[in-house]
Amino acid sequence: MASEKAANLARARHAEALRLLGAHAIAVDTVRWQGKKTFGVVAYFEHKPPRVPRTLEVTSGRKRLTVPVSARLMERFKPEQA
Repeated sequence: MASEKAANLARARHAEALRLLGAHAIAVDTVRWQGKKTFGVVAYFEHKPPRVPRTLEVTSGRKRLTVPVSARLMERFKPEQA
């Protein structure tokens, strides 16, 4: 299970790679992974991407941590026209 700190670290370190896959927003939230609730990285896409990693790995000290990734489809935010 990933902590919120580990999920934020994974988001910060892997945000650019997720953006290159087409993510327009990247957040940290609770997700279900292997039947349990844990913190994970949530990447929002306007269109279904060809592939998204299931997990991201980060190191904290000497520990290697695995953080789950959840891909969700959501329309990109558009400001209202006056």
